[in-house]
Amino acid sequence: VVGLAIIVAMFNRRRTANVDDANLPEVRLTFSTGLSSKLRLAYLQGNFDGDTTLGQSIQFSGTTFGANTRVDTELDLYYGRIGWTWQFPVVPGIFKIGPLVELKGLVIDATVRSPGTGLRESGLLPMAFPTVGGMLNVSPIAALDIFAEVSGMTFGSFGHVVDAEAGLRFIPIRFLTLSAGYRVFDVRIEHDDDFAKLKLTGPFVGASFRF
Repeated sequence: VVGLAIIVAMFNRRRTANVDDANLPEVRLTFSTGLSSKLRLAYLQGNFDGDTTLGQSIQFSGTTFGANTRVDTELDLYYGRIGWTWQFPVVPGIFKIGPLVELKGLVIDATVRSPGTGLRESGLLPMAFPTVGGMLNVSPIAALDIFAEVSGMTFGSFGHVVDAEAGLRFIPIRFLTLSAGYRVFDVRIEHDDDFAKLKLTGPFVGASFRF
């Protein structure tokens, strides 16, 4: 069985700068690898803009932006992952739970500029890492599925990542599934003297097709 899902997340970016909410589409392709296991590919891409007044001086890609300087920030996010899960049927047909192992690849392309001083600097922060977590599903009736999953890892001074979601799936017909829920994506990447920190939270809706 192969499943294709299109998920649209209505993320809010949590930081001190003023930013607009962003609707980020994610494409997921799932392959059944057994009665209780599956392989999933997913890709998400988005852009975030913000502006703030610095409370202290910062250095980005070798350029120093002084305290009390007004800066504009632009982040382009590229996030892909491949994961495998095996879920044990605790109550067959109703409740299953199991581990989730993923390999994630993340690239943040950041630009910081100060209109008042004319300073502008860009930096590329790539990172690839394995993560571990869990996934569970509860199906009180055949047409309804309650789901939750979380995966993450910390890498000490190199940063961390946490990706979690929970929600409901409605299956009106065999080959169509509609979903809605809430997602949290928290990442921090450090490279040399630069770092990027991004926390996204918000609801999502989606549709998937099985064939």
